[in-house]
Amino acid sequence: MVVTADQRPSWANAMNTVVNVLQLTAVFILVQAGRDSLVTLAVALGGINLAVPLIANFLLFSSRYRKYSPSLRHVELKYARDLLSLGAVFFILQGASLVVFMTDNVIISQVLGPEEVPAYNVSYRYFNFAAVFFALITTPFWSAFTDAFIKRDMDWIRRMVRRLLRIWLLLALGCLGMLAVSSQVYEIWLGGVLEVPLILDVFMALWVIFSAVLGIFGTLLSGVGKLRLTLYHAAFVMVVNIPLSVWLAGYPALGSAGVILASLIGLILRFFIQPVQCYKIMNGTARGIWAR
Repeated sequence: MVVTADQRPSWANAMNTVVNVLQLTAVFILVQAGRDSLVTLAVALGGINLAVPLIANFLLFSSRYRKYSPSLRHVELKYARDLLSLGAVFFILQGASLVVFMTDNVIISQVLGPEEVPAYNVSYRYFNFAAVFFALITTPFWSAFTDAFIKRDMDWIRRMVRRLLRIWLLLALGCLGMLAVSSQVYEIWLGGVLEVPLILDVFMALWVIFSAVLGIFGTLLSGVGKLRLTLYHAAFVMVVNIPLSVWLAGYPALGSAGVILASLIGLILRFFIQPVQCYKIMNGTARGIWAR
């Protein structure tokens, strides 16, 4: 978080890359050595996931960030309430996201049968490539938006939002291109052993397109700490998503596509909140709930 706040997200990504490479190496070594039990793998993977950030923290806080190194002398409890409140909001938002997406396979398995799950996962993995790529672009702007907001540099924020929206248009066109060639890609990828319904791909592509553009506004709101309306929306979606997914998946014409359609409906509701709030904040007209 410190390197991200210092607008050096590449350092954070480098640490994640090191963790992934070491974990892959550990799995290979353990398998080759015949010590690939679940406990051994868990200890190795968990140990690497803990050791790399600890070493990075020691190196960074003893050099570049020495003056920011944690110390009980610097603890000021008067800021605890604001920090914990904001942290609680992010925790709830992450929890809501997990409820929405971690239940998809369970719903499909229970409503339609386990045989429908692979097609859903293949479509999700295929189109999620574009979502991950776009997230790599927007993530560094989180701390940058925070810095600009503190400096009241709204002109810079507006310029960056416009640039990100132009990049999003390219992503939307890319997703439509991916949709057009999806059947050919699946044929090469899967060798024809699995058929992915076109309607599932259509809704999956739309979900990626809409989630990407809302990711721009969500990054801005996260950066400036104005998340009350987003929290209310997340709580609402967390409650209605599962019954709506079950209901839509029950339609024969939709099948597993009904599950992602339910997520898409919940996503579209944010269009009535986040863009409006962002433009109010950028124009200095946010009042009441729009400014919280």
